[in-house]
Amino acid sequence: MSRSSTRDSAKTEREKPLISATGIRDWIADVEVGRGQRFATFDTKVPKPKLPGSAASSAAKRLKKLHGSSIAKPETFWVTGMTGPLIDGEIERARIWGKDLTELLERIGADHRKRA
Repeated sequence: MSRSSTRDSAKTEREKPLISATGIRDWIADVEVGRGQRFATFDTKVPKPKLPGSAASSAAKRLKKLHGSSIAKPETFWVTGMTGPLIDGEIERARIWGKDLTELLERIGADHRKRA
């Protein structure tokens, strides 16, 4: 998960400004998570250089510490560089991941309504 200093450095490498000055680390520090609130995390990453760790996994661990409930394993989608685009096949993989999440949430909702 990027730090504000990393994002500041990235700003100098881009012609266009970043969409958000707030990173996931800062967002999680400010968010209120209700006990059992469901979430799913993903990140994007370049395959080279091979950087350790996963922002999605780190975000999931932090949200779990706040008593959130993950509904899917953290996912990484691969990009060609800092400004993208996604590597061939990743858009389709992301669509499938999103569709699977939607179906899972629909099942969770249906189960919840049955119990209510």
